[in-house]
Amino acid sequence: MDALLPASVAVKRSKTANQTMEEIVKTTLHIGQQALSSSGALSSLFRPPKRNLGCGILVAAIEDYLSLDEQAQAGAARFLYPTEPEYREHYDWVVSMAAGVNAVWLREALDEARAGWDRRRMEKKLEQQLAQRLRARLTA
Repeated sequence: MDALLPASVAVKRSKTANQTMEEIVKTTLHIGQQALSSSGALSSLFRPPKRNLGCGILVAAIEDYLSLDEQAQAGAARFLYPTEPEYREHYDWVVSMAAGVNAVWLREALDEARAGWDRRRMEKKLEQQLAQRLRARLTA
């Protein structure tokens, strides 16, 4: 079972990870509030659950997917975008543990975000490679 979990379950504390988490939470709240208000059901405030195992695993998987670490990213991709039945079952179990998360909405949001996340990760890799080349030239 551990092999199916994202590479890091603990929340990373780097500046980039915190900014990414802020973006994820703000987007989730905004979309959730829009959905509730458009359905006329905004009688109670939309609040993401705290200390929820399923949500924690999903957030860690998204952070791993955005990571420049190839191994972490590959594991997160297998988890978030499962093609094998074993990974699909594990993903479904985690989503069922994420109280208050609509599985259909999550799947659509992940699919919609994937291209942008891939582009952002590629841009970060290119920036990192360029910085390494510049350092190498300056120190040579």
